[in-house]
Amino acid sequence: MIQTTEQMLCAFNKALNDSLKWDPKKAHLTNSLRSALFLSRSCEQLDGFIDGKGNYIRVVDDREKPRESGEWLLDGIWTKTHQPDCSEAEKPHEIAVAVCCALECESQTGEKQFFEDFSKLLVVSSPLKIFLAGLNQRTKVGANDYIEKRLKMIQELLEKPSVKQTESDWYIAFWPSPKIDGESKTLWDQLDKYCHLKEIRLFYRCKGKEGGFEEYPKNG
Repeated sequence: MIQTTEQMLCAFNKALNDSLKWDPKKAHLTNSLRSALFLSRSCEQLDGFIDGKGNYIRVVDDREKPRESGEWLLDGIWTKTHQPDCSEAEKPHEIAVAVCCALECESQTGEKQFFEDFSKLLVVSSPLKIFLAGLNQRTKVGANDYIEKRLKMIQELLEKPSVKQTESDWYIAFWPSPKIDGESKTLWDQLDKYCHLKEIRLFYRCKGKEGGFEEYPKNG
């Protein structure tokens, strides 16, 4: 199924809204679990319109063990699978034969953490690549400056001759990281004070397209 930019934005905003409504009684909500929750809900939304089998960590309604394993290679990866012909007794699990979508998510905003995770997408062959980047700047100007800086650095990477990224559609979604640098409390409990962080900022770059990323919707 072909995804649209509108579908992507709706999926991530739905994931964010669902995550923010998570009942703290269901689990001890650390910032790490909040980040995993947003990742899980985002991937669940993408399952609805991305071809292939999704592999990712899931966060469920279990106070004792809310975080279930499921990650394979990347934070989120969708693969086409094949099951070889064999007897019922010997039938193996489905074998992944191609990647349909590759996704990485990073809540920390430091340059080192950002590009350590982003670089994983550069070495994976996939027609669709998504990076979910945390945002915690407490002013709109600061957030805009951060986004502009990161997109410029990403664009410079994608244009390097050694990095062949012309065969992929790219989406960069900036979401409110629950972590406030240097503080143990969560930004998610204070979002009413920082309205510029309450929605996803989505940028895309289509396959084979020259130039930088465009925001959807424009002037959002």
